[in-house]
Amino acid sequence: MRLELANFQTDEARISDTTRWSNGVLEINADEILEPIRQNLLVDSVEIEIALPGQSTRIVTVRDVIEPRVKQSGDG
Repeated sequence: MRLELANFQTDEARISDTTRWSNGVLEINADEILEPIRQNLLVDSVEIEIALPGQSTRIVTVRDVIEPRVKQSGDG
């Protein structure tokens, strides 16, 4: 199986009821993403917030950053 790395131009990101990308908008279901983390007994609390380019925001205490990736199509 050959895997390809695809890039999706994203102009906007927001919290939503579903996780999907469409026409440059990334919608993130925070509960779906955070549920496996919340099940870990070593994690006291977890939350997700979105910081957009150009926004007056200070990001501190970053423990880990993961580049989001997904298999685009095909079996497996």
